[in-house]
Amino acid sequence: MPQLSKSEYEDAIYDAIRKSKHFVVVLSKLDYLSANWIKREMSAFDRAITEGRKQDANFVFVVTDDVYKKIIDSNKMCLDERYCGYQIIKMSNFEETLISYIV
Repeated sequence: MPQLSKSEYEDAIYDAIRKSKHFVVVLSKLDYLSANWIKREMSAFDRAITEGRKQDANFVFVVTDDVYKKIIDSNKMCLDERYCGYQIIKMSNFEETLISYIV
């Protein structure tokens, strides 16, 4: 994607969001959830779920063990309320759980 202009890059992202059944968020730092671009992408996918355009869609959070501990220790208070019910998977054991979303 480096060869794309900013608008083409955004178009590619939103096209991928439209075509995707699940939104996988990979986090190595909890602070990344507050980045403007990730908020926009997650909101667009969430809106598609809420409006019924994505049936049986999910957010799946794949996080480092450290981020997992912070989320659990905060009782998920560090997450936006609309994402608290979605699955959070530790990177150290993501393969077997994530495969169920792919198959």
